[in-house]
Amino acid sequence: IKLLESVDKRLADELRNITCGKDILIINSKNDLPTLRVNNILMHSTYDPVKEAAEWCRYNLQKIKDAATVIVFGFGMAYHVLELSKYIEGPIIVLEPRIDVIRKAFEHVDLSSILPRIKFIIDDRLSDVSEPFVLLVHTPSVRAYPVYYERILARINALQRLKEKLKIMLITPIYGGSYPIAIYCKEALKKLGYQVDLIDTGLYENAFKYIDSFINNNVHRERLRDMLVKYISETIIARSLESKPDLIFALAQAPLHPEDLKRLKLNNIPTAFWFVEDYTLMEYWKEVALFYDYFFTIQRGKFFKELEGLGVKQYCYLPLAASSEVHRRIALSQEDMETYGSDVSFVGAGYRNRRKFFEGLIDFNFKIWGDEWEACPVLQDFLQKDGKKVDTPEIVKIFNATKININLHSSPYLEGINPYGDFVNPRTFEIAACGGFQLVDYRAELPELFDINREIVCFSSLYDLREKIRYYLDRPDERIKVAEAAQNRILQDHTYEHRMETMLNFIFERGFTPPVWEKGIHVETILAESSRDRELQQFLMDVKDKRYITLEDIMEKIYSGSGDLSQVEKIFILINSFFKDHVKK
Repeated sequence: IKLLESVDKRLADELRNITCGKDILIINSKNDLPTLRVNNILMHSTYDPVKEAAEWCRYNLQKIKDAATVIVFGFGMAYHVLELSKYIEGPIIVLEPRIDVIRKAFEHVDLSSILPRIKFIIDDRLSDVSEPFVLLVHTPSVRAYPVYYERILARINALQRLKEKLKIMLITPIYGGSYPIAIYCKEALKKLGYQVDLIDTGLYENAFKYIDSFINNNVHRERLRDMLVKYISETIIARSLESKPDLIFALAQAPLHPEDLKRLKLNNIPTAFWFVEDYTLMEYWKEVALFYDYFFTIQRGKFFKELEGLGVKQYCYLPLAASSEVHRRIALSQEDMETYGSDVSFVGAGYRNRRKFFEGLIDFNFKIWGDEWEACPVLQDFLQKDGKKVDTPEIVKIFNATKININLHSSPYLEGINPYGDFVNPRTFEIAACGGFQLVDYRAELPELFDINREIVCFSSLYDLREKIRYYLDRPDERIKVAEAAQNRILQDHTYEHRMETMLNFIFERGFTPPVWEKGIHVETILAESSRDRELQQFLMDVKDKRYITLEDIMEKIYSGSGDLSQVEKIFILINSFFKDHVKK
């Protein structure tokens, strides 16, 4: 158990305190080795359990030949797992629903040689399983836990489909801070090997903003906005029926109307939503959360209670991250250093709390980048690019060039630091990913994401911030050490690839079932579209009783016919040949 602590502390703690069930009985085999009876079912041979385990391994040798991961259903006294470890070098995942069985094996068999390689799963969550994997079944355990075994098989079948060619339709917001996050998610999903159908609603940004600039009446403005959202939402529904995704994934403020979300649910198309905003400020989540199958948040605690009160069941905390390909350390020219470099800088919008707070930093070599700072005359001399927005490539240069990046989370109603702040903004991860040093206001979620003072340094007041600016300006070596540790932590734990894996694992663990899409083209549609071509119409009349038709169906009809080929049949043969030679490749 002490050895297990380094691998799985939670399970080690449970094993220390577990009381074994009365249906577990230890008996000695003929060669005096301990074996196990669970619920009146023998787990191993009463003659020679080691020999039996060796035969089990030899029987399964062909199965494990090319497997990256081996899953063993049932632990028992682990004779078969010990024997299996002689044949494979990688990790072994053991599915064993009864902790007291593991405890008995620990008491009676020396497992120290294989314990660092074993990952125990005591429920039916298979998030650590990677491809390709093979399931090896310990038959007595199947007899002991038949219901659990059936549930595991269902999970594995779903996992195989999930890992193969999952097609994800990703819907962006029209504009705003969550738009680039959607693009980072797209790239991460593609990097992980998933098919991504991006619905970029940013194409409608100008139309949306035109409504604001052209219409002054608030009632009419809201009505037009709602009409535009309904229009975009309907195009998404239409696209989903053509694209046939396994999952629809939307980012905060994606224009999916609640009525259309209901239609997706009725059609059994799984949907996920990542709400990357402050739930206390942006309350539209109340209108849509219930209609998504999986709801992801950057806050928990009270927000989780709010979601539960609303009736949302499948929710999960998913903090923000960085894109390692976008946010990275880069080489800067002397001109870049002069333009973007400074002792202290801040990148972001001029929220109320920042405007007043930053007046206390004007005696430093300080640069402010971003918009919405007009209401603060004191800071105008420190404002770069005349207060225009800066794009991502420039932001990366700023993070790289600045000695100390200030990161003060926004608040529209407080002055200075929000003492109740919880979620961590994207800037925290992005500065770290760029190898930049930052001073950030303390947030409740920070200690779980970074090692405070070793990977990231926090400030609690203006006085504290000023003291730490002076301290770290005088100690460049310490700045570099902290920044490098933070960057390593990002690459290890906090990229969008990590977040997308976490999201999909959660979805899978909660019983995700991809929709079953009909293959082919709707026959009524193709008959209607071919109405002007009498020869094609006549050819298709033989399939009018079908609901859907595929190219394979048409080729089968041609090959089963007789006589000379018609012009229509020749065209279909040409299409099929082109498809096989070019499209599939």
